[in-house]
Amino acid sequence: MIIVTTFKRPGYFEKAVANDVDAYVLKERSIEELVETIYKVYNGKKEYSASLMTSFSQIKTH
Repeated sequence: MIIVTTFKRPGYFEKAVANDVDAYVLKERSIEELVETIYKVYNGKKEYSASLMTSFSQIKTH
């Protein structure tokens, strides 16, 4: 499952990861980047927005 969203709230991202989504990316991505994400997920990989990963890791370390 791929979630494409405008929500940058860590709580939404955390719930998505806990529910094993394959990708959680922001709508601000280009079409080319979104297509790359689709191919990655199709090939069994996961992808999460870098900015959300940074925020998520900062919250977990505080």
